[in-house]
Amino acid sequence: MGGAVVRLDDLPVDVKVDPALFAEYRWSGSTIEYHRAQIREFHGFREVTVGDEDKLIVWLAAGMCPVEMSRDRLRSALLARCREVKAEPPAPGQVERLLGAAESMFERDFTIATVERRPALTGNKAVPVGRPQPPSGARLPGAAGELR
Repeated sequence: MGGAVVRLDDLPVDVKVDPALFAEYRWSGSTIEYHRAQIREFHGFREVTVGDEDKLIVWLAAGMCPVEMSRDRLRSALLARCREVKAEPPAPGQVERLLGAAESMFERDFTIATVERRPALTGNKAVPVGRPQPPSGARLPGAAGELR
């Protein structure tokens, strides 16, 4: 946490624990949950809530997606934001879900804003959407009387 990269090979030395004990450590279950809680508390971090996730999605969609298209850089920005607000980073699969939700929100909002601006861009004239209509008197391809 806190942005430092920890290699598991170095962990026994860093925490001054006999490396043989790491082979016996239970990496799932209540023990690791208890230790993760202790680590969070020590570093001043907290678990991410659903509300935090919603705020992260909005933050990404409004502030990052308009200027950044690289998924890797969005991921880095999300993890940096988690450190900034002292929230435990989400699991990798959860990070991908949050990035996807933010990108979808940005694309939806961008599309809505663009469509709402359309009358201003066209001088308030109604512009048909869909198949263009031919000028008056012109014949559509395949219409009766068309020259081939």
